[in-house]
Amino acid sequence: MMMITVGKDCSDCGQTKLPSEYYRHLTNSDGLDKKCKECRKAASRKWKAENRERSRATDRLWRAANRQRSNAHSRKWRLRNRERHLELCREWNAANRDRCRANQALWTEANPGRLAQWHKQRRAKIRQGPHYSEAEWQALLAVYGYRCVACGVEARCTPEGFLTPDHVIPVCLSGPSTIDNIQPLCLKCNRRKNGRVMDFRPGGVR
Repeated sequence: MMMITVGKDCSDCGQTKLPSEYYRHLTNSDGLDKKCKECRKAASRKWKAENRERSRATDRLWRAANRQRSNAHSRKWRLRNRERHLELCREWNAANRDRCRANQALWTEANPGRLAQWHKQRRAKIRQGPHYSEAEWQALLAVYGYRCVACGVEARCTPEGFLTPDHVIPVCLSGPSTIDNIQPLCLKCNRRKNGRVMDFRPGGVR
């Protein structure tokens, strides 16, 4: 018969902790792990750091066998760590540009309806509230010498032959469509910026 103790000494840190601070281990006489949760987590992190490739392979196998649990866990983490998730995405995209473009092309081809719906929603957001005029846009182009404010290429030297109006604060982040939130970018720089807040104008924050 297993005995649940009132307090238990951790075999690693030596501290006496409540049973709730230990994972269950049914083969032990008291039904608890020898190490406390914190020490067990620390040992796991150390092992993963020393056995990175083996750890990744084990994780991939577990995710493949437990797809629903893995996806649910990932969704919960992304909701709790939105900024960290976006930062990791930006780092991965920067380090894997070709793979990112290939994935985007595959998704676009497989989801034409969702892409059309996204563009429809974006256009609806842009139409809401104040909107810059064509005269304001032409005046802005003249201020910057008809050059992309990010890379400096002239409009006539771009493959398209024109510059695109970019929202410094993106529409997806509730950025307004007023001229003070618009900067002229070439299509390449506009696509690279994507949905990030990046101000390439003189004195802007990048």
